[in-house]
Amino acid sequence: AACQVESKSTGSEINIPNNGISGHAEKIFDGDSFIFRSDEGERLEVRILRIDAPERSQAHASQSRRALDKATRGKLYLIKDSVDRYNRVLAHVVRQSDQQDIAEWMISQGHAWVYHRYRDNKDLMALENAARSQQLGLWRDADANSPTPPWQWRKQSRSR
Repeated sequence: AACQVESKSTGSEINIPNNGISGHAEKIFDGDSFIFRSDEGERLEVRILRIDAPERSQAHASQSRRALDKATRGKLYLIKDSVDRYNRVLAHVVRQSDQQDIAEWMISQGHAWVYHRYRDNKDLMALENAARSQQLGLWRDADANSPTPPWQWRKQSRSR
């Protein structure tokens, strides 16, 4: 059986399986990855699913990192999905105190994009579009109509 909680951002159900891991963020790397320490002491490098935050040398990177630090204070549930090529755990992350999905919060506050593989998700895109129209976070800059998404920025950086 699984625990069902309602997402604060989209109103959709989040399924927290019995194999969800309880713990806390130990170190924030950037706006979409951090070190997670489970209640049992296991240490995991985590990449949050469904979002892409600015790269370290991109505009808004430090704000995005600080936002993730704020969002992940306190107890978290980690729901593992898979492991990426950098050996990071790809996971859904939910704050235990209010069942806030961290990816949805980062998108809704303008601190991350919906990751390009999830751009067909209407709920997530609605959150991003609302943040954009309200000029929140990375959408606040003068050229906010077209900040470069991290996946495009990485591709451009590789071709230089």
